[in-house]
Amino acid sequence: MFRENERYYIPKEELEARNADAVVESAQSFINAEHQRMLVLEVWSERGSISADVAETAQWFVEEYRDYVKSNLYAEMTGREQNLIDSYYSAEISDPDRKGLWVELGGELDGTLFGLREICKRFKTRPIDTLVLTGMGVHKLYEEKPEWFRNWKENGFDGLLDAAAFAGAVINEEVINFNLRIIDESASFEVESLSSHRKTSINISGSIHGDFVMYAQDIPQGDIHDISGRRTLFAPAGEVTAVVAYHSVEMNLMQSIFMHMDRVLTVQEQKEVMLATRVRLEEQLSKPKPMSVYGGGNFADYGDEDIALEVGKLKYWHETGHSSLLGDGRVYHMDIVTPGNNVTAFEVGAGENGSFRLTNTIKHSSGEKTVERQVDIPVENMSDMMSALVAQAAAGRGRTSPVVLLELIYEHTKHLESVLE
Repeated sequence: MFRENERYYIPKEELEARNADAVVESAQSFINAEHQRMLVLEVWSERGSISADVAETAQWFVEEYRDYVKSNLYAEMTGREQNLIDSYYSAEISDPDRKGLWVELGGELDGTLFGLREICKRFKTRPIDTLVLTGMGVHKLYEEKPEWFRNWKENGFDGLLDAAAFAGAVINEEVINFNLRIIDESASFEVESLSSHRKTSINISGSIHGDFVMYAQDIPQGDIHDISGRRTLFAPAGEVTAVVAYHSVEMNLMQSIFMHMDRVLTVQEQKEVMLATRVRLEEQLSKPKPMSVYGGGNFADYGDEDIALEVGKLKYWHETGHSSLLGDGRVYHMDIVTPGNNVTAFEVGAGENGSFRLTNTIKHSSGEKTVERQVDIPVENMSDMMSALVAQAAAGRGRTSPVVLLELIYEHTKHLESVLE
């Protein structure tokens, strides 16, 4: 099955400019038809993740390539495009160490004939990359839904291969998002990395049991080129970090954000963040297809009965400065009991430069404590974080009612306004 580390980064502006919605709609109608084996996606779900046995992987690519060069999609490629496909395929077969079909370029032009910038990063090739770059992953979709591919020029592509590779990357992302329960892009945002001067994509979601999960993945910053020197419209995304918690932690997380901002921002700055969050949420609620804030969720304990309790806890902190969430220099802490003798802890608190840090630590039976996963959200992104929590709850990804979160935001904004009067 799909792994999180087989993802691509596709800038939103490229998705919009290339009519990517049409690709997704075509793929969905094809997948949901009578094809029980989901022919479009079987390349990935059954074979694209093979990596343990290089010989087996290579043999499969030989067989798949033989089928592909007989396809109508391949036949409609230009001679240059067919040569590129052959070069990708040859690199896959001849490079068992997978040294890279991609490079990220940055800095100033180096004055060479082709004006290439310095190589900032060389991405290690994954089986999925060859399937996508060659167009092999979508040739069966092309047989059923060729219209979008044939309109490659109108959609802003350099050629049919360019369009086929883009379609493969888009479909790959759609399937991974489904498997990771990432449904609503409102629960996603990008932050500037505090340490590497890169960007990180953040998505707040939930497990199949409704437990909190936050994914963080580095995204490329420079131009990405393949081995032929072509600039691609998408690129391999970085490693995924998933910070997890147990059950319904979103209400405590929301209040923890308030408490963290109280430590690092002035009251006026906090008020501005809260008002910006309310404006953003009002915009989401006024869309033609607004996020739902009422009604049952996916889990039995989803409901609105927590409003009085949670608002009461928040008011108590407003009045006294004390909260059960605070302690030991952190903002919030919980233990997640896991099989075996170790315990995974989830806690949030202050990180570098006033950031909001979410951490999973392992408490070993020996008493030793080690950090397993850690993500810092810059304080400038607190409005993004709060909005994403509401969107995650509204999408039914967890066990928390979005109404409770909205009430907490309203109550805290009202408190800050009263302090400034």
